[in-house]
Amino acid sequence: MATLELTEQQELFANKAIDEARAIAGSKIDRVRARETIRRLYINAELNPNIPIIYAASPIAGAVIVQDETDGRLVLPTRRDGQSDAEFQAELDVWSDNVVPSMNWDDVLNLEPVKRNQILSIVSNDSVESEYRLTWSAALKIGRHLGHKINQEKCEEYIRGGEDIGWIIPYEEACIMIERPTLRYDDQGQFHGDGVPAISYEDGYCIYLWHRTAMPAKYGSVPSELWEPRWLLEEKNSELRKILIENIGYDRIIADLNGQVIDTWTQPRTENMPDNWINKYEILRFHDIDIEPVQLLKMVCPSTGHIHSVRIPPRITKAREAIKWVNHGIDPTDFEVQA
Repeated sequence: MATLELTEQQELFANKAIDEARAIAGSKIDRVRARETIRRLYINAELNPNIPIIYAASPIAGAVIVQDETDGRLVLPTRRDGQSDAEFQAELDVWSDNVVPSMNWDDVLNLEPVKRNQILSIVSNDSVESEYRLTWSAALKIGRHLGHKINQEKCEEYIRGGEDIGWIIPYEEACIMIERPTLRYDDQGQFHGDGVPAISYEDGYCIYLWHRTAMPAKYGSVPSELWEPRWLLEEKNSELRKILIENIGYDRIIADLNGQVIDTWTQPRTENMPDNWINKYEILRFHDIDIEPVQLLKMVCPSTGHIHSVRIPPRITKAREAIKWVNHGIDPTDFEVQA
C-alpha cells in the first residue's frame, strides 16, 4: 500500500505526538492513574480487577519477582486483551497500513536493547510492553488528526492504557508493573548517551548505547572526549572499533599509538620558503585496530607544528603519492607554481 503523504502541518502534529510519547516513556508512573487503568484492562479481559499490584524498579527486578518470589503461584490469564478489543483491533488494522508506514517508528520507543539480557526473557515473554502501547497511542492520535474515523471511546481507552502504565505482567492473582526508565536520545531520536546510560532504571540497571548501538559500560560510562586509543588494540568487535576510531580521531591515534613508518617525504625547499619551513610527511600503518590495517598520512604544519592526519587506502605506500591522493591528484610541488 502506498505511503500516505502528510502535509507540513500534519507532519508537525505527528512529530509532536511522537515527542510526547518519548517524554511519557521516560517519566515516572502516576501510580493512582496506573491502578485505575490496570483495573479497566482486567475488566475488559473479564478478570478480577481487584488484584494487588506489585511494583518493580526495573525489568531485572521484575524478573526476580517472577522467578524467585512467586513460587509458581501466579498464573497467566488465557485472555489478556479481552474480546471487547477485537472489533477495535480490526479498525486499527484497516487504517494502520496507511498511517504507520508514513512515519519512521523504528526509533520511537523501541526498547529492544532492554530485552537482550537473557534473564529478561522471563519478563518480556509474558509482559504487555508499555512502549508498544505507547507507540500505538501516538499513532492513534495521528490517525484521528488525519481524520480517520475510529471508535472514540476505544481510542481514548487505548491511549490511556499506553500513557498511564509501564511494562506489566498481568497474572490472574496479581499484576507486576515495572517502573519506567530514564531515556536519553540524540538529535535523530535514537537512544544515545555520552558518558551516561541511554536507558537507566531507578535501581541502577542501565544500558549504554551510542546512537542506538549497544556499548559496554567500560566505554559507555566514559565521556567520548576521554576515550583512549589503546582500547582499539584490545577491542575485537568491528562495529565498536569503528565507533572508537571515529570519536577518538586519527590525530590522537598517531600521538598515542606506535605506528609502523611505511614511507616519508620532505617537500623540497624553494626560495620563497622561510628558513625554518619544513614540510614533512609520513605514512604510518597501524595493525589490529580495524578490520584491515589502518594507514594514515601524517602531516605537520610548518608554522604551528600541529599534527594533522588523514586515512588513506592501504594500496598507497609512498608519502608523495598519498599527498596527491589527498589533494585530488595535485602534486604538492604544484601548489607553489599555482600560487
